[in-house]
Amino acid sequence: FIIFFFIGLYFYLWFAVPIPFSFSSTVINQEDAFTVTGEGEVVAQPDIAFLVVAVEKNGDSPQEAQSQINQVISQISQRLSALGIDVDEDVKTSSYNIFPNYDWSESTRRILNYQASSSLSIKVRDINQINEVIDQSTAGGANKISSISFDVEDKEALIDEARQIAVEQAKRKAQQA
Repeated sequence: FIIFFFIGLYFYLWFAVPIPFSFSSTVINQEDAFTVTGEGEVVAQPDIAFLVVAVEKNGDSPQEAQSQINQVISQISQRLSALGIDVDEDVKTSSYNIFPNYDWSESTRRILNYQASSSLSIKVRDINQINEVIDQSTAGGANKISSISFDVEDKEALIDEARQIAVEQAKRKAQQA
């Protein structure tokens, strides 16, 4: 019975008329929709600066090199505080390294001493103090100034203003269309 069923199904599918299948698609065009863009730009004078100062010291042991770095960072912090910079809020350690210096002149390496380095990122809220901050940092023992960058403290207000200009420009374009 099963064999006859499959033979019959085979002949039915082979000789039967295909089953019609249709698909209908409707496309709706909204010709009254359009897109406009606007661009807003705001120019602002920087009101803060970021300064990175670094200290490098050598010592016979890692502890000695680290102690020297800590003394210099303390001196720099005191000098910056005297300038009115909030050391707890605006001075951050951005890197700190200690590694051995080797003597390679013989067949085996020998540790000569240890070098410690630390970088401080200083936020200067009064950009007219940049030169004083550099002077006081180097007088306190900083021996590298690696970067100075300028920025705006309240970027969100400027971004909102630029966005508002962009929206107004887009509205004008839309009204002209």
